[in-house]
Amino acid sequence: MNVTELRRFLAEIPVVMLGMIYLITLIGSMLFYLIPIQLPFYLQTVAAVSGTLTGFILASYNVTAMIFSSQFQRFKAQFGIVLLIALVFGLMGAGYVIISLSSAALGIVIGLLIAGFGWGLLIPTTNTWVSQTVTQARRGRALGWVSSMIFLGQFLSPILSQPIIERVSLAITYEIAGVVMLLLTVVFVVGHRRYTSSGRNVPQPSSDTE
Repeated sequence: MNVTELRRFLAEIPVVMLGMIYLITLIGSMLFYLIPIQLPFYLQTVAAVSGTLTGFILASYNVTAMIFSSQFQRFKAQFGIVLLIALVFGLMGAGYVIISLSSAALGIVIGLLIAGFGWGLLIPTTNTWVSQTVTQARRGRALGWVSSMIFLGQFLSPILSQPIIERVSLAITYEIAGVVMLLLTVVFVVGHRRYTSSGRNVPQPSSDTE
């Protein structure tokens, strides 16, 4: 591919928009995996929960995610893509803060269920956003990168979180993660308001073919 072909290719791909979507997916994935990787240790340390009960608690996280994921179209019609991302980080952030402040299993479970609602909306939201951003000819490859970001987040989560946990504790790590996500919620809400107040909408592909 020569320089001219590269420029033409980049002109057909909304690189900045896709980069932002992939970054959102990566951040969400890294923070999500704080639950399946670290929460069993947290439950045993803070609430002395047995291994069997820990398994049921983690399963409930996935069930709540499944419930909200199945209702994605309703949420999309109500909020739109950008506000859905804000809702994702708002729910996950609130859940993580509750987990960090809880010293009993019940509080941790409540925080976990709230966070699960947010996680259930993240993947269908980012997939839909990518599908709306690129043409049909580019869609398969673009969606493949969403999956790549999820796996990369799974890989990076323990690598990046463990030094923080060792330095400040697991509870504070959850609190930091929760505050970060709540700040991201504010960013996306403000960004959505500024974007819509200018009379613009999320960019759509001009057609389904190249």
